[in-house]
Amino acid sequence: MQRIFPASSSILVFLCAIPIALSAQTGFTVAESQIPGIRVSGPQTPEFAKYISDLSGGTKINDPETSASVANLLTRAIVVTNTGNRAIKLFVVRWEFTNARGGRQAEGQWQEFPDNTHFDPGASRLITTNPNLSAALRSPQVDSALAQTGAVKGRAMFQSSSIRVSVDAVLFADGGFNGPDASGIFNELTAEQKFVRGFRAELESLGPDMEKIETRLREMLSQKPEPGELRTIHRRMDMAVKLLGATRLGEPHFRSVLEADYGDAERPTLRREN
Repeated sequence: MQRIFPASSSILVFLCAIPIALSAQTGFTVAESQIPGIRVSGPQTPEFAKYISDLSGGTKINDPETSASVANLLTRAIVVTNTGNRAIKLFVVRWEFTNARGGRQAEGQWQEFPDNTHFDPGASRLITTNPNLSAALRSPQVDSALAQTGAVKGRAMFQSSSIRVSVDAVLFADGGFNGPDASGIFNELTAEQKFVRGFRAELESLGPDMEKIETRLREMLSQKPEPGELRTIHRRMDMAVKLLGATRLGEPHFRSVLEADYGDAERPTLRREN
């Protein structure tokens, strides 16, 4: 598969046997990053073109209609690169759009990395209006992957709007937090961390009695959701399920999982840097 880099103002990407020209759509604004160590590259940049070329190097989309839809989605996409020297635990991309009547809405798209993994220095990531598009394009069975995720269908609010996209917040692996944070993510993360530390301390206070620990974890699973941040509710269920499974392999394994996944080394104290 041939790799093509930008010629003048357009990006040529081979997603099938026939090249598809990607030109920036009007009304799509890519905001320059306000966060140190973060670069945001839009469809008209060499960095974006190289990333897409590398991504599509082994990709073949056989259906021309699907290929054309993917190409259209990529005209409203960005590539985020970690240009700093610190690993990143999560970052939030903010989409702000205005419809034809002047109505405005915004939403944050989380890019979170699983426990014990990070977005390392030098790494890049494709962000589109559909969070599943990048993963589908990486699949060896890209046609079926795209069909299963519905990635090529797009979203009407993005297709018919003037869009501004930016990186709104970054949480570094060392606990540092930076960004405009128009979405109020820092408060959600703070509430989540408070819960994790409190629940971990409670479980540690039960000592070696695994029966008591299992009973408490089952109570947590059956407890009705309380008013609060959605992330905290999800984390509560995540901890209960994961730790209940760990108890079945004995106390040493349970303690190991508790510390590795929910200890301060994995989740250091949050601090604002701006």
